[in-house]
Amino acid sequence: MIETAFTSSPSLTLAAAHLDEARATLGVQTSLGRPHVTLNGSAGRARVQSGGSGSTISGTGGTSGIGGGSGSSANGTTQVGSSVIGGPSLAWEIDVFGRLRDTRAAASRRLDARSADAAAARLLLSSQVAGTLMSLRACRLILDLKREDIASRQRDLVLTRRRVELGFAAPVDASRSLSGVSDAQVGLVSQDESCVKDLDALVGLTGLSASEIETRLQSPASPPKLTNYEGSTFPKPPAATLTLPALVLARHPGVIAAEREVAATYAEIGVARANRLPIFNLTAALSGNWISASGTTIAFLGWSLIPTLSAPLFDGGAGAAQVDAATARYLAALASLNTTLRNTTQDIEDALTEQAHASERLAAAQRSRDAYQATFDATESQWRAGAIDVFQLEDTRRQREAADETAVDAARASVQAWVDIVRASGNAATFSTTLTEPD
Repeated sequence: MIETAFTSSPSLTLAAAHLDEARATLGVQTSLGRPHVTLNGSAGRARVQSGGSGSTISGTGGTSGIGGGSGSSANGTTQVGSSVIGGPSLAWEIDVFGRLRDTRAAASRRLDARSADAAAARLLLSSQVAGTLMSLRACRLILDLKREDIASRQRDLVLTRRRVELGFAAPVDASRSLSGVSDAQVGLVSQDESCVKDLDALVGLTGLSASEIETRLQSPASPPKLTNYEGSTFPKPPAATLTLPALVLARHPGVIAAEREVAATYAEIGVARANRLPIFNLTAALSGNWISASGTTIAFLGWSLIPTLSAPLFDGGAGAAQVDAATARYLAALASLNTTLRNTTQDIEDALTEQAHASERLAAAQRSRDAYQATFDATESQWRAGAIDVFQLEDTRRQREAADETAVDAARASVQAWVDIVRASGNAATFSTTLTEPD
């Protein structure tokens, strides 16, 4: 399901688009530091009429050649000529003060940040799918337990009504048993609604249809055994250990993204400062000229090499303001990095604490569930023998049902703790044992 979610997730598509944009931006900024060569060309044909009180020139495009044909009239002479001009030109900014270098560095750091964002998005989606799947499994396990409990209550209701008919029980016992069945059925409907919501959440995360998810769940055909339903529903998560905290933080995608953003904004301070300094450009051109006029053709080459210098003399404080703005963005990115470090550290510590107590909680919940099950079995036997009333039976039944749900939730939480460690550590956790699949 995680792999399927990777192929259809809008969040991953968005992260990939941002990554592509950052890569293209780096390409653009890198090209600015290289020479640019363009090819220019033009062609034209013109007619010149001279003499008399004035002259008239008409034609299209380019430079006009004089000649190529002539005629005379009372007002003067008319000549027609053709010309072609073309050649390459070069433009190159000499990066004396590092403006282009810092611009390229900022784009490179942002590309690294977007790559880390994409990795973080994959990790978050993985944890969401895994956590929602465990929640759905737990919900359906409780649903099966509730169905079994309702079946047990209905059997007891039949027996209670029989006792009332024979005069061995008061009518209020039958009413209480019936209300217990009704309450359990209401709880079953509410539980089923929760399961449908978990299934809908999986549909939204994976892009699969509900029927496709059902075929992958492989739900047990029969109700789970009350002695080991956790092992048949949840994998047993391995114990996780982490390397040095500094290494974990250094490899965390969220921290990497924030750190690269700090580096990018720092480079932009250099760009803003360099924009206030002179800019050196080198321009070169090579042009070929061909002119035909009055039956004569002339062809020649021309070249030019022009270094230029431009520098702001007075900008009304705009340059200084841009430096201040870049500095403010850097300080904001630095604060964001510190926040990310603190939150990531807290998430890791919380996940480790959750894992450390998950196995103890699960073991305690299983012992409590087994004890309440034994108590209920004994209480039900006493009730069937007429030794106790239905009040004690229903009270023991409620306690057993609560213990069942607590055990299921503890089993789910143990797996969720493993998922949270993988997510919180940025997939940097190592495991001492191999993950076991459900029986």
